[in-house]
Amino acid sequence: MRKLLICVPLACAVFLLGTTANAHCVRAAWMISQTVCVYCDMARAFFVRNNIPLEEYNLDDRRNFRWNVGDLPVGTVRAFAQRRYGWVATPILEIDGVVIRGYNLPAIQKETCTYN
Repeated sequence: MRKLLICVPLACAVFLLGTTANAHCVRAAWMISQTVCVYCDMARAFFVRNNIPLEEYNLDDRRNFRWNVGDLPVGTVRAFAQRRYGWVATPILEIDGVVIRGYNLPAIQKETCTYN
């Protein structure tokens, strides 16, 4: 009986702490977007609403970036997207190595373990 009394409050504490902290299973997430893109705005809002950090790169940005993924070490966002994904339709999300093309809410929720 004593074990039951100790375990129940502990289980309640774990449950309450788990629900207050927005638990998600994302280690790294980034998005390629455009300046005028409704679906990019919807994807960005999902990440903000769920407190998930998101790196964002805009296709309209003409600066050169040094990339640490793919076979293009230096180039614009557009060149990187064209070479890595084969197209530049936005948004392109990459969540822990899984590529999601377009605003696909069920896929985004599955990869982020977040259903808000």
